[in-house]
Amino acid sequence: MKLPRQNKQFLDRVIRYRNSSDNLNKVFSNYENSLRNRTRPRILKGVHNGQFFRIRVPPRQTAPQLPKLPSPTPPMPKPLQSLPPKVETASNVTTATAAQSTQQTQQARDILERALEFLKLNAPVLIMNAGSLCTLLAFTRTDVLELRSLSVTGSVCFIVYNLFQAPIKWLMIGWTSLFASVNTYFIIQIVNERHSHVEMTPQQEACFQKYFALYGITPKQFEVIANKAEQIAVPKNSPVIKQGQKIEHVYLVVEGSTRASILGRYLTAASATPLQDQHDSNNNNNNKGNSGTSGAWVGEMAFLEACWEKEMQQQQEKKKTKQNKNNSPPPPLAAAHAMYTVMAREDCIVWRWTHNDMEQLMRRSGDMRDALTRAMTSAIVGKVINFTVSRSSARPTWQTWLDNWKAQRSATIANYQSGNDNHDEDDVEEEVGDNNDNNQEASKDNTVGRESPA
Repeated sequence: MKLPRQNKQFLDRVIRYRNSSDNLNKVFSNYENSLRNRTRPRILKGVHNGQFFRIRVPPRQTAPQLPKLPSPTPPMPKPLQSLPPKVETASNVTTATAAQSTQQTQQARDILERALEFLKLNAPVLIMNAGSLCTLLAFTRTDVLELRSLSVTGSVCFIVYNLFQAPIKWLMIGWTSLFASVNTYFIIQIVNERHSHVEMTPQQEACFQKYFALYGITPKQFEVIANKAEQIAVPKNSPVIKQGQKIEHVYLVVEGSTRASILGRYLTAASATPLQDQHDSNNNNNNKGNSGTSGAWVGEMAFLEACWEKEMQQQQEKKKTKQNKNNSPPPPLAAAHAMYTVMAREDCIVWRWTHNDMEQLMRRSGDMRDALTRAMTSAIVGKVINFTVSRSSARPTWQTWLDNWKAQRSATIANYQSGNDNHDEDDVEEEVGDNNDNNQEASKDNTVGRESPA
């Protein structure tokens, strides 16, 4: 058998470039391009330089036939089907003319039967529309519990609708069931956090009612906050925090009263005065009633400011990371220092949290973050509104001057022992505002007491 001239040239090239894989691939590719419109031969035979060659051509590999995946989009819902008109027979006509009283009853039964038949015939479509409406309403809700509940309802309706279809779309049912299960898990957690039963000691119950319940913190959330807190006992005339000290904790005076001072001046708004709280609560004055509770929080301004700066720094670092991935780590935030000294006027019980513990509490849930922010912000607003200078301590006294030079610089941690609730009536502040002269004199000596970063 003689090969055509084109095949002889191809065979010459194959034998010539048989030791070079790159050139051999080019030869075969050129040959296949020239024979693309022809059927591919199975065997190449020929004589070259007196030698007979018989080369088997490998078959072309065809891609295996893959199974067809189901369509990811749900099938088009069927429209509502109308019922066929009911044909009246001759017997029905004669019955209607004979008894008019039974005609109304029969019509009511017919309407009810046709309504039930309509619902039975179009139940899947109605269920799917109800689920779609619930999903739409879920996007309009701001409460997380309502949003997740409506989303679960829409998922369940979609599952029921798919169960009535032929064939049943098990893949869609599986994914929708997974979404509903995740939402149900978080719904159980939210309900447990909002409505679970919690046992409290009398001290914890009083603290909850006084400092947390008014700002939307639930008993379950308070239990988590109390478990994170470290309880310390501060003896009388001992500092809770001193002026110039780094603020690394958030303090809450649970029991007892404190006295805040700066450069020998007594700060009313930053002091915890239970007697003043009781007097103001009897007068039902909400603005003045915060004068004692605002002073119970210590270091909350520094924490909120540090938390805000940390979030802003993280946002800036994310922007820098997108621009340049080889950035050096950010410098640590500057620690805030106390601007005034807080002394225990009597034996006090103080709860304190580190900044890391408080950040973990605020990251626990959105409700917890909002409630804690409201509680601490209310204390800050109370300090600003109720800031006055006591008329009896408008001038520096030896006791307030000595608060800044106390040898004892930290609170003593000890087990709490109940003692006599003795209050020094001389330390209780009298409100400025009895007369205009006192208001003018107090406003001259007014000093703003707050924490600020060093």
